Amino acid sequence: FGSYKQLFMQTLSRGRTCYLGLPYPQRNWKDSGAKGGLPAVGLRLSDLISRLQQCYQLTTAGRFEEAVERFRVILLSVPLLV
Repeated sequence: FGSYKQLFMQTLSRGRTCYLGLPYPQRNWKDSGAKGGLPAVGLRLSDLISRLQQCYQLTTAGRFEEAVERFRVILLSVPLLV
């Protein structure tokens, strides 16, 4: 799980985001109210798709090492999608 450490830490910090006096961020607070809300999701499929497009641009520009690093991050992020 060593390669997942950074992603798990990002997910943890996203889940702990709050301001004193305010509740934690919810993704459906308008529909279900305060008690039935689901936690906000920090990672979306559209975000991964835009990152993938950037990786394709890096590949066509010949920056292969940076592209491979970013591809790995994308692949490791896929299981964390909700």
